[in-house]
Amino acid sequence: MSDKYKLVIFDFDGVVVDSEYVYQKIFIKNFKKYGIDITGDDLLMNFCGNAKSSYNDILKDNLGIDKKVPDDFQKNCIDEAFDYMNETEVVNGIDDLLQYLNDNKISYVIASGGTWNWIDNILDNTNLKEYFPDNMIFTREMVKNGKPDPEVFNLAAKKLGFNNTDCIVLEDSENGVKAGISAGMKTIAFLGGKHCSDSYRSYIDNNYDVDVMGDILEVKKYF
Repeated sequence: MSDKYKLVIFDFDGVVVDSEYVYQKIFIKNFKKYGIDITGDDLLMNFCGNAKSSYNDILKDNLGIDKKVPDDFQKNCIDEAFDYMNETEVVNGIDDLLQYLNDNKISYVIASGGTWNWIDNILDNTNLKEYFPDNMIFTREMVKNGKPDPEVFNLAAKKLGFNNTDCIVLEDSENGVKAGISAGMKTIAFLGGKHCSDSYRSYIDNNYDVDVMGDILEVKKYF
């Protein structure tokens, strides 16, 4: 077994749990209320993982849309997601991967742009809490800058006592992929969730020098 990598850093939504499609449904519906047509790919390439930036700035600067949503738009959408919590499922194979990492004494954590409350509730709801005690969860509330800034990844590595080059990052969003690359960590785009279209997979594969996978168990080949 290779000892090159010592810490696996999981994004949460779309990597540990297949929940991003729930977010997509909610955000697309609520954007429409303000006359804004957004696709799932638009969300993945601009909004997902980017917890700190103004949505109105992203609409104008990234998508050329000169329409506005309220300041509490993101918060309201995230709050609404709790109503659909029972629709979230674990990513196929994640239990087996986590058990493999435990059996081989390989450290792992969650480092997410999501909130602590959301992650904690979903872990309980999907019976994954046993794998992720509180000290293995890093959220957007713990850092000043959200993805694509690598601050949350840097924090996770530092707290666990590893160098960035010791770490593998698993991400589904473009902002998360950018953050992993900026951190100098081995970055894998896991695009096996229901929210990842063929066009988005091709986009990431063609524009970023990262490994792309659709089966979470492929992570085992790095150890």
